Amino acid sequence: MKDQKLDSPSFDFTEKIMSQIAVSNSSPETVYKPLISKSVFVGIIGILIALVGCSLLYGNQTNERFVYFDFSVFYNNSLMGVFHMSKTASYSILLTTLFFWVQISFLKNHFDKKFEV
Repeated sequence: MKDQKLDSPSFDFTEKIMSQIAVSNSSPETVYKPLISKSVFVGIIGILIALVGCSLLYGNQTNERFVYFDFSVFYNNSLMGVFHMSKTASYSILLTTLFFWVQISFLKNHFDKKFEV
């Protein structure tokens, strides 16, 4: 190895490399497209604001138009005697699970379309 001579790059080595990089960067760009559009987010926020507003305006009134879920099946067994959960926690767990499965289905469809040949 001591007898080997150190190779030096050609005069236009940098220009050749930069031209190859420019050619490789000229591939089509990946454009960001959100899964949920801005109009859907605005609609969701509008619905949430309307719900909060209605609950503030009509929260003290009692009416029987709302449907209440009966979770007594889960509470009236021997295992749940130690563990107590409020209705709010039950609803939040139910809605979180529902939204989780909806999101998974949307993501699955999105990636199926993205990687489709």
